[in-house]
Amino acid sequence: MQIQVPTARYVAKQVKELHWVLSLSDAQIAKRLIKDTRFSARIATHYFVLLQNKRENYMHSISGYNGGVNNQPYYKRVMQNLQVIKQLTKKQKIS
Repeated sequence: MQIQVPTARYVAKQVKELHWVLSLSDAQIAKRLIKDTRFSARIATHYFVLLQNKRENYMHSISGYNGGVNNQPYYKRVMQNLQVIKQLTKKQKIS
């Protein structure tokens, strides 16, 4: 996940269980985002859900996450990866 510190702060403000992140310095957040993959993925997942709740569909949510208005090639890759994740979750290889 390539989450920036301002995005992590935005998500922390929106998600009650992540309010503790607001007490960290920018350097501490950056270090956690780089070194703690679970933390980074958690922030990214919440950010995507926030986008999805505000956007019309997956395409617009994914484009927003990636920083573009309409990024079709990226969207297609993400949707393919989503299918892989669903399969792995179903097989209990990931949770």
